[in-house]
Amino acid sequence: MKIIWNNKDGSPSKKTKLKNQRVFHMGIAFDSKHEATVYEELFFLEKAGEIKDLKTQQAFPLTVNESEVCSYVADFTYLDGKQKTVVEAKGYWTDLAKLKMKLFKFLYPDWKVIIKKRK
Repeated sequence: MKIIWNNKDGSPSKKTKLKNQRVFHMGIAFDSKHEATVYEELFFLEKAGEIKDLKTQQAFPLTVNESEVCSYVADFTYLDGKQKTVVEAKGYWTDLAKLKMKLFKFLYPDWKVIIKKRK
């Protein structure tokens, strides 16, 4: 499979404030090359039957005292048997991302979290 490192229309993509470059791969827009690579790994695991129900950009409301404070958007989610799993492809952790991850782990303890760091 070929990864296209441009915008959908073929024009070069611009770097964002975190210096990642948005890419289109397999017909899906990703925030970085690393995220596209992680998706490809998960896609093949799903095709091999090792995981199922792979989703991208699933939002989770982060509610405290019956008030939605914010939401956390997972890069990827899937089922591994009966285990619900979130995969986060990260090159850099902002303070806000760290806070949202802590809230997510507290509010959704039945979800397994996997962090795929950029090498």
